[in-house]
Amino acid sequence: MRPIRSVFAHSLAVSALMPGLLLAQGNSTQAPQAGSGPRPIALADIKAWNYVRQTALSNDGKWFAYVVSPNEANATLIVRGTAQGASEARIPVGENGGSIAFSGDSRWLGYIVAPPRVDSAAARGRGAGR
Repeated sequence: MRPIRSVFAHSLAVSALMPGLLLAQGNSTQAPQAGSGPRPIALADIKAWNYVRQTALSNDGKWFAYVVSPNEANATLIVRGTAQGASEARIPVGENGGSIAFSGDSRWLGYIVAPPRVDSAAARGRGAGR
């Protein structure tokens, strides 16, 4: 779990860089109506943003891999060919994991996969009936 200070720092950065997005209708005290313009950014929105956590390029330059995840959720390892029109593979890797490593001949990729993050509310719901 990330410290609250980290989430607060992200919130400050967002508010400093995008003040126009934080206010839906200027200084109005009324709640914004659906379809009337941008809405304020909520903490749930910030938690859902995806970040690139790690990157790696194969020795032959034909493969690129990176890990994408929100702040507090499961990550996804994405492996793509660098050629135009190349395919992409998405692999769920849990909440945390290891470093991306390509083999010397660029034929293999290694990554430590962690158990998936379990939503605490869902976990309490499952255990309550037993």
